[in-house]
Amino acid sequence: MSLRVSQALRAWRPRLSAGVRLTRLHRPLDLLLLLWPALWALWPAAGGPPTPALIGLVLLLAALARGAACSFHSALEAGGWPGVLRSEGPLPGRAPLTIRDALVLAAGLVVLALLLLLLTNAAARWLALFAGGFALLGPLVRRRSYLGEAYYGLLFGLAAPLAYAMAAGSLPKVAWLLYVGA
Repeated sequence: MSLRVSQALRAWRPRLSAGVRLTRLHRPLDLLLLLWPALWALWPAAGGPPTPALIGLVLLLAALARGAACSFHSALEAGGWPGVLRSEGPLPGRAPLTIRDALVLAAGLVVLALLLLLLTNAAARWLALFAGGFALLGPLVRRRSYLGEAYYGLLFGLAAPLAYAMAAGSLPKVAWLLYVGA
């Protein structure tokens, strides 16, 4: 039995490695840029130090959302979708994965994130759904407009009110001030 498991792991190792590269887990700068406003907003929202469980939930949701977005965007670029120009070859450096694999990975990460969102409140869920829809337009805005970086700045800034909503259960004016400051 252990021989079969070992063989299965060896067979899946290149695909797992490619999945890590596809979700850009090996390049955490964007994740840190996403986490900065989120973690920054937790303290005032919680009225003091946030709980480790809340910090962990924010970290995990941010990693899942970023991984899904990276995988989705790579699939769009590699697929030659209208309006989305390729920056590199089809799924560069990710040879064992196809465009379908990238889309399945993105969908799986989104499902995991949605399941984790069930642990939060309604305000956080609605804002997360809005941010997810906002993120889907990212590749088109980035490739079709000179405002791509500004668009991603607005998108990443949504992490502040989202984290605030997760901690406080609502979205008061101060949450939106944190968004402007982010």
